[in-house]
Amino acid sequence: MHCRSGSNEGHRMVITDPASYQILSQETAEQGFALPEKAMRPARRFPARQEIRLYTGGLHVSRGVSAGAGPAGTPYSVIVDGDLTVDGDLLWSTNVGGLLLVTGSVRAVNVLLSGCPEMAVRGNLTVANAIHGSYDTAGGRLTVDGETTARTILNPPGCTMKFASNPRAVLIGKMTGYPTHFHFDELSEVVKPDLLDQEGRADQRKIRETLSAALGILDSGVRIAPGYDVW
Repeated sequence: MHCRSGSNEGHRMVITDPASYQILSQETAEQGFALPEKAMRPARRFPARQEIRLYTGGLHVSRGVSAGAGPAGTPYSVIVDGDLTVDGDLLWSTNVGGLLLVTGSVRAVNVLLSGCPEMAVRGNLTVANAIHGSYDTAGGRLTVDGETTARTILNPPGCTMKFASNPRAVLIGKMTGYPTHFHFDELSEVVKPDLLDQEGRADQRKIRETLSAALGILDSGVRIAPGYDVW
């Protein structure tokens, strides 16, 4: 499987100090952290290209986090043993390989996925604004074992999102096991008018830019159908 490299939105990767992490062997990582099987296949095929970086004791990043994917795939996977707090956007952009696993909880302004990312959170995922899945046809996976909270969660076709409990958010697109407030093909009907292109379709570039500015994207006139919870 090959996924296209995601766009390089947001801040670049700021977790760059070699002293702040240790490199694990695949065997140690898989035995110690029960890594998702599908996420580790690229690392097994290309071990020389795919580092596994471990941050112990949790991690607090004062800007945004972004993993950029090159033509040979994402050069590393990241395991945070503890909580991950990002004061800006968490942009996980990968093509081949590149797992982000957090054993604790995650806090960020936005979580924006590109390419075919693998992101797993074993605690809670708390996002101040939005979670946006990848548009790639093999759009990767987001799995959350705890509770998930955001203003909006958008899941395009091709991306898989699995939540252990019903997310506290306006849900757009398919969510495994839970009803959504809107289908993804209804997006153009519920976003703000200035987020549409000249043909009246939802403009994904404008949507991402709006989310990165920590702004909402839903039109003020949008109403949630009776019987659907929304926070």
